[in-house]
Amino acid sequence: AHFGIMLAQMRKTEKTLAEMDLDANLSYEFSRIQERGKVLQHLYGPGLTGIENLGNSCYLSSVLQVLFSVPEFQDRYFTQYDALVQRSGKEPAADTELQLAKEGEGPLSDESTVPEANDTRSPAS
Repeated sequence: AHFGIMLAQMRKTEKTLAEMDLDANLSYEFSRIQERGKVLQHLYGPGLTGIENLGNSCYLSSVLQVLFSVPEFQDRYFTQYDALVQRSGKEPAADTELQLAKEGEGPLSDESTVPEANDTRSPAS
């Protein structure tokens, strides 16, 4: 027995694991994890606004949100933003610390987390 599994006692099922996964996915009720039919309110403010999604950048956005929720990370790359800008030198695009600080400046600052004047979306969009 490996890991408590008795291979000699296992039985063959009628479906393969891939077929069972497909059946589970086809019958899954997504409304349990979605806000279908509910009116959502847009939230604005420091720490509530993320990075605009560019297709699959939501994964990167979620990692950055977790990193910037750590107080030490915020202190290094958000609180000390002005100091990082001043010491960045002649090539700010090549300064990884400065670019990371810019990523935190947007979602955490008061200036970038307000609705745009031309934002005509309804709360449900």
